[in-house]
Amino acid sequence: MSIRGEEKRKLHLKAQGDCLQLVRSLLEAFLEERPFTRYVYYVEELRDGRRIFIRRPTRRFNFDFEIWVESPQRTYMPSHDEIINDLMKKKKENPDAFKKLMSLITKVYNCFDPEDILKEVDFEFQAGESIEFILKVLKWMFILEDIYYWNYSRRAKLMEEIKKQIATSKINDFMW
Repeated sequence: MSIRGEEKRKLHLKAQGDCLQLVRSLLEAFLEERPFTRYVYYVEELRDGRRIFIRRPTRRFNFDFEIWVESPQRTYMPSHDEIINDLMKKKKENPDAFKKLMSLITKVYNCFDPEDILKEVDFEFQAGESIEFILKVLKWMFILEDIYYWNYSRRAKLMEEIKKQIATSKINDFMW
């Protein structure tokens, strides 16, 4: 049988330092799904009007999902490489502010909510996406890694790749 319909829902999961609870809450929402239905969960709203949503099921099925960004201009799936390239541009633009940004990303990695973390931001970059975009997309990328690599590295796989790519970039050597 194939997918028969699509259901759209709002889903707000607030990260409060407990990664396991964050994943558990998401999986509990997934357990409420009906068979043969595609789901779109609007999970974040950006100040510029764009929305981040997750879509499932995917080609992998189970608890896997895709992360999408919706705007009037286009709807697309941001990739790990796009986020890392954006971070490299920010590092080149302002290495000191980039260090602050990495400390904020580390908080998201440690399961603290981007909305709370954004209250600490007193800087911005001209290059690339907003800090808000980066933190909120990474929140969902980390959750996805937690699910996909459950019995392995979970979210550490993505964080280590970010650190590796940034550290080995030719742009303003950065020490971790």
